[in-house]
Amino acid sequence: MNKKFCLMGVALIFVNLLAGCQQSEKQQPITLTINYPSEKMFYERVGLAFEARYPHIKIKVIEKRQVEENDDSSLDIIFMRNLQEYEKISSLGYLSELTPYFTSSEQKEMNINEITTTMIRSKSDEKLFGLAPAFQSHVIYFNKSLFDTYKIPYPFDGMTWKELFNLAQLFPETDSQGERIYGYSTNYYEHIAFASFLRAGQTEGLAFIDPNTLELTINTNEWKAIGEYIIEAFRSGKILAAEEGSSDTFQHSPIITGRSAMELSGQTTAYNFDNVVQQYGMKPIQWGMVTVPVSSVDSSSSDYYQINEIYGLSLGSLHKDEAWKFIKFIVSDIEYYKKNQNTIMNYGIPANVELLAPITGQDLKPLFSLKPKKYYVNPYEKVHYDIVNGFKEYGQTLFEQVIHGDLTLDQAFEALESEGQLKVNQIKEQLENS
Repeated sequence: MNKKFCLMGVALIFVNLLAGCQQSEKQQPITLTINYPSEKMFYERVGLAFEARYPHIKIKVIEKRQVEENDDSSLDIIFMRNLQEYEKISSLGYLSELTPYFTSSEQKEMNINEITTTMIRSKSDEKLFGLAPAFQSHVIYFNKSLFDTYKIPYPFDGMTWKELFNLAQLFPETDSQGERIYGYSTNYYEHIAFASFLRAGQTEGLAFIDPNTLELTINTNEWKAIGEYIIEAFRSGKILAAEEGSSDTFQHSPIITGRSAMELSGQTTAYNFDNVVQQYGMKPIQWGMVTVPVSSVDSSSSDYYQINEIYGLSLGSLHKDEAWKFIKFIVSDIEYYKKNQNTIMNYGIPANVELLAPITGQDLKPLFSLKPKKYYVNPYEKVHYDIVNGFKEYGQTLFEQVIHGDLTLDQAFEALESEGQLKVNQIKEQLENS
């Protein structure tokens, strides 16, 4: 019996020694490298919190905006600013597929909304090479009091752009005190009517320019039908069309001040209603929100979501397990999020939407209830900014002439395609020569 107990004791000692060795091995100091525009911003964003959680892991920040082709930097974690960068980096083969790490059990534990993973997969042949901790979203905010006062039915989830502009035109131009009000205000600050027209077409899946040839195709029945109701709405005077001037005076959003019945805006506006009441003593607004307008042929999805940061495992990393700990931390760590909620909200809606800060009396589901469109037309992703904006500027001048009765709709669209093409070609040539 004594011999048996002795052998058991020796075995227990061996097991404890083995476990101690394994624990010691796991806690060996590790340094992970990551590219990020600013070391200071990185540590404020997440670095300090992560190193506090994992004291044996240090992170070295290589200050660079993005990873370029043939970059020989030794990275463990690759930071990408948007889906366009992710698409490029993943196509170059610099990233490790996350399947071994992002298992079914991990997905369940991390509770990540499929909005981010769907958008990321759509840029890499449905494979997953990165995760995003947050996403940006837009909704239509509406002033319940204005709708009630004029007995106009509330907006609803899944409206089309045409339904929204028709609804906006039901409002008067002034309230009972003679103050100017609007049925709808956009999130554009210039070329407002024409920008709204192009955005409505984008929602319907229409493209006005070929990103490869820069050839315009806009003088079509589909585009004209959209132009007709957009011009009618802006001609009514019920849509806020004033462009932002050069004044340095801060002005609150029209939906916040009660001047607009509806407004397209991002998720931060939802938290500004109470903030302006507390900070500026403004009159509280009784408000609600519905989803952004959707396509007339697909009411379940939206192309308004945006991702501004993605993190992936470098294919050449020698510390993938530790790098995965970091990605998992920034994407889904509940304790980290709750301690830094105010700061983190600046980056968007958490990938785990259950961590979105609630607002008393408000249903925030319209911010994330629509599915993300996997494939959509966004001219800014493939065409130079100057070309798109130059075309917008020219289009705005034509729309203003139609609104004021100086051009017919048909004349405007003929000019858009013919003269607009000359404008595009001119800007292209300037860019090539600069």
